[in-house]
Amino acid sequence: MSSKSVRWKLERGLWVRVHPGVYQTLPGKDDWHTEALAGLMAVPGSAWSHRTAGFVHGLLTEAPQIIELIVDERRRVVAPKGVKAYRRVDADTFVDDLHWPWRVTAGDTLLDLAEDGTSGDTLANLGRAFYRGLVTEESLLALLARRSRHPQRRLLTDVLGDVAAGAESVMEVRFVRDVERAHGLPPWAPAGSDRRRRVATARRGIRRVRRPGRAGRSARPRRARAGQRRGPRPTERH
Repeated sequence: MSSKSVRWKLERGLWVRVHPGVYQTLPGKDDWHTEALAGLMAVPGSAWSHRTAGFVHGLLTEAPQIIELIVDERRRVVAPKGVKAYRRVDADTFVDDLHWPWRVTAGDTLLDLAEDGTSGDTLANLGRAFYRGLVTEESLLALLARRSRHPQRRLLTDVLGDVAAGAESVMEVRFVRDVERAHGLPPWAPAGSDRRRRVATARRGIRRVRRPGRAGRSARPRRARAGQRRGPRPTERH
């Protein structure tokens, strides 16, 4: 389409300019996915990455404000407003070539998020990824082998087996590591009902340990203490 045709549509309000070279027809959708797609199209040869890919894969629950992309390290790009581009060696090898709009694979997205995230965030993202069937223990270990200097390498290596066995949340992983193994309890059972009962029991137990001042008291001492505060019971006079 010629520049004259584009200008004609813009002047008549049929199109609106989103980024340089990227236009949206009117009326049209005005949501996060439309904004993310526009950012992707503004940087040819790119793919959604980091928090953008994490939200699309279902690993994150909140849509990021900045659209993050990866491009090959040999490229020099100028990202438009609201878009951040990362240069990466052999960027194409990190892209999920089965889905469009292009995005970094779920496994590599997990590792990208883990580089800057807390240990709790990392465990939560791992649980969601395994629950959705996006990754396997073997696939993540293979991807991790390519990143020998990953800052969360030790944590990921330690917990991958637990998450793959069925621990779906931060609390469940910590239960396996800090309670079950530390106290020699029977191995973690992947069956849903058994797991939930054990986790619920562990959660109640943790509350009792953390609040011994109240949860550990019986009803009788409470009544006795209440009586002491009120003072002695009056006696009858004869």
